[in-house]
Amino acid sequence: MASFSMIQLFPRIPSPGSKTSKKPRQRGALGAFVLAMLLAVLAVLSRKAANHDLSTPGGGSSARVLIMTSATGGGHGAAAAAIRHGLEALDPSLGNFDVRVQDMFADHCPWPLSEFPGTYKFLMKNPWMWRAVYYGSQYGTAQLMNAITFIVEPFVHQEILDREPDVIVSVHPMMQHVPIKMLNKAGRPPCQPEDVDSSVEQDVQPCTPFVTVVTDTETGSNLWFHPGVTRAIVPDEKLARRAKQHGLRDAQLRQASALLVSAQFSVAARLDRRRVREELGLCLDCPVLLLMGGGDGTGNMDQYAWAVHRELAMSTDTQLVVVCGRNRELRSRLGQRLNGNHVSGRRQARILGFRRDLALWMRASDLLLTKAGPSTIAEALTVGLPVLLYGYLPGQERGNVDLVVRNRVGAYTPGARNAAWTAKALLLERNGTTLQEMRERVQGLSYGTSATDLVVGEVARLAAFSKGLRDARL
Repeated sequence: MASFSMIQLFPRIPSPGSKTSKKPRQRGALGAFVLAMLLAVLAVLSRKAANHDLSTPGGGSSARVLIMTSATGGGHGAAAAAIRHGLEALDPSLGNFDVRVQDMFADHCPWPLSEFPGTYKFLMKNPWMWRAVYYGSQYGTAQLMNAITFIVEPFVHQEILDREPDVIVSVHPMMQHVPIKMLNKAGRPPCQPEDVDSSVEQDVQPCTPFVTVVTDTETGSNLWFHPGVTRAIVPDEKLARRAKQHGLRDAQLRQASALLVSAQFSVAARLDRRRVREELGLCLDCPVLLLMGGGDGTGNMDQYAWAVHRELAMSTDTQLVVVCGRNRELRSRLGQRLNGNHVSGRRQARILGFRRDLALWMRASDLLLTKAGPSTIAEALTVGLPVLLYGYLPGQERGNVDLVVRNRVGAYTPGARNAAWTAKALLLERNGTTLQEMRERVQGLSYGTSATDLVVGEVARLAAFSKGLRDARL
């Protein structure tokens, strides 16, 4: 098969200031209006919170860790799970941890606020609305979060204040402002970094360590940055600079140089690919393409799955694996259309749902085709898997595309036919040079669990500090 140029593989991505991009402030004004209308409807429709059966805080032997997230995409939940599992895997000599993962909206608010995470899927299907909401939040952060705090504060009071967590960890951009405002009003504001970092024992006023763990790359939302946090852990230098522009100080910042991933991906990276394929029932010697659309199976995956299947169907030595996530309808549709094809006694396409062993399927694959979700990209790079990106959320995920293209560990291939042709060209290239060079560059990025180790260690240290303050008051 003929080779193709780097211009085809690594096209330029339109920047916010380019001619292909409309004025951000105009989009921001529209977004602010959309958000205001949405919040007004929610405020009118919300009724009294149901009485949640929340037990009182557990015994004093464990440090209480509250991780706040929301089910708007799979990446935030994956980050929360990575932190939780990391804390549970620590040596008992470092302390015991009572970890709770909570969604401020779904777990504590009544309808319709409890359905707020579901708006993510709706916005995913309507990119123009996502663009408006994203830029609205970028230019109206304070107003937006003041409105949300006013609405949800009565519903999350018990989880944040009555349980008295020793440390609060946010892995979602909308989980800073509400709890921090509540802590300030209750007289237990976030601890100052100078207090928790000091090696000299001192009399510290009641406070609660608050840690923000940013799970986006350089173009993430401004909602991530609150100047009142104890610690903000960011994955790159650009986000560190933006955090400072929003009032955070050097003492509050830690740079992880990567995104959080579960330890299972680092473990999978060391496994023999052939043995993993044998365990999963995949072709041992043929190229394997993995197609994903995040944890929710979004992003017009029908079109991409069918386009790739048609391109690869002409070759008898390729296999397609489609992970549909929690999208049961998509899995059913693709299963009916693609599962019937067999080559040499095996299915040419494997259609899967949500997988907790995703690290193994990534390790078994030669190439990943996916939307530009930050967690999926980080997981793929951790196992050494090159990435083709077929789309991204306007604004927020553009930096993820830049990350892949800039480091030449994959390519941006919008459009089903374009993505399918590029995947086929890479997988079936006569000498396999291009794909092998991508793998080598992935290895050069040194992705792994270093970011997770940093976060887990910091959370454990702050939890022990706060528990000491709590015990001293008893």
